[in-house]
Amino acid sequence: MRLLSFDTSSQALSVAVLDNGLVLAEANLESESALKSDRQQSVSLLLPTIDNLVRQAGLDKKDLQAIVAGLGPGGFTGVRVAVVTGRTLAQALKLPLVGINSLEVSSFGAPSRACDGGAVIKEASKTHFFVAQYRRVDFDGELYDLEPVRKPVYITAEQLEIECREQPSLLWYAEEPAAARLGQWSEELQKRVRTIAPVNNIALCQAKIANVRLSLKALAGEDLLQSFPYQPVQPLYLRGASVTLKKGDVIERVEAH
Repeated sequence: MRLLSFDTSSQALSVAVLDNGLVLAEANLESESALKSDRQQSVSLLLPTIDNLVRQAGLDKKDLQAIVAGLGPGGFTGVRVAVVTGRTLAQALKLPLVGINSLEVSSFGAPSRACDGGAVIKEASKTHFFVAQYRRVDFDGELYDLEPVRKPVYITAEQLEIECREQPSLLWYAEEPAAARLGQWSEELQKRVRTIAPVNNIALCQAKIANVRLSLKALAGEDLLQSFPYQPVQPLYLRGASVTLKKGDVIERVEAH
């Protein structure tokens, strides 16, 4: 199945075009210093990058069979742009739209294989974390999907530590730099924390998850356009939008609630 996948929920821009799991073209602009300092530039490059990669793959947009969009959580503007772009392309091209959140992406490897699924921790801000828990569901062959045990939440460091104490059998998988912030936990709690590397190209992993879900529906003889309509796909906003306040010569960014 020919998929176009993209994500702009972080400072990075990731886009990939795949055909039956084979990567035809990809771009991950996280290493670009300009994009790290300017989120607006990152999202403004989304459509030109999509056009370039589809051409690099030797395809036209009409050759695509499904769209995969990153839902967040993350920056308000980036999440909104990815979802709106996905919905627009899916509607215009009459294609199924699969929404995947970044905590599913982080859980797709080792965390989902843990007993009952390990909890994934991603840094959200200086005071908060994103946390979610998914377990692996195996199907015939090598196909597997994720089943939510706990939907994504936005919690403080203090709340996270309390939850870790209250669930002694649960493993916690923390992405850097979130893992570094957990170094102040007691030795007992740190024994249950596993450090995992952030996903380099979120779009690629999104496409793998979406390909499984689309394939399972296709094998069941279901209409993919009806199974994955664009209308229900919504941004995953877990935190308030950032607001810039200026007091004299001091500029402060605070979170609106």
